Amino acid sequence: MQAPFLFFLRTPVGDVLASFAKDQSTLDETLPDTLHMTGIYLIVMITALIIVIVSIHYYAAVAVGLAVAFFTMLVRIMCT
Repeated sequence: MQAPFLFFLRTPVGDVLASFAKDQSTLDETLPDTLHMTGIYLIVMITALIIVIVSIHYYAAVAVGLAVAFFTMLVRIMCT
């Protein structure tokens, strides 16, 4: 946290604590639900991918190529 010292002199302690308490409450309430739904969607996506690969064998080569292209672009974008 990088705030000027003057901020803490002018802002009452209760306001600062209330802000942190609200942020903590938001994390406590929404983070577990978000992680749960992310896990469910990830499992559904992997299952669908496996079903398609078993049904259409050529899709496996296309999926690997797309994954390599995606991660190559991701690394290039993240480095800039």
